[in-house]
Amino acid sequence: MLQTCAKCGTQFYGAGCPECDYPPIPADPRERKRTRRWGCVFMGAGLGVILVRILCPDENPLWPVVVAGLLFLLTGWAIVVQPKGRLTSALGGVVCAGLACLGFYAALAPGEIGGGIPLLPEAWNQVMGRMAFGGGACLTMAFSLWLFYRAWKPHRAKE
Repeated sequence: MLQTCAKCGTQFYGAGCPECDYPPIPADPRERKRTRRWGCVFMGAGLGVILVRILCPDENPLWPVVVAGLLFLLTGWAIVVQPKGRLTSALGGVVCAGLACLGFYAALAPGEIGGGIPLLPEAWNQVMGRMAFGGGACLTMAFSLWLFYRAWKPHRAKE
């Protein structure tokens, strides 16, 4: 239902005004503590992924695992710190760029992609899987570039 904010007069749908955040939602005193714990869990998972891969080497390339671990680590740090402003867009851009790198690696790396539709030939499943990974990586890279643009260019205040 369309509502009008009593504080600033903006019309909006939903529970709170997107312009001035009125009426404020009462804060749960334990929410920040829970959020920090989850951020620490993500950081621990990222470090664990990197350490396990470094301590147990195999013939696969090291960089995709390190990128995935760093993405978890960076996301956990962002959850704990909760940055504001341009830094949020920059962190989002870095995370999306990392995900795009992993998607391009999956699409272009040698070897087979497992899974697929059982009734289709294996060659078709490989092409469809690589197209899906490549298309998703292109979209994620475009989103990353948009986030970097938002971090670089200052936001104009509404009049």
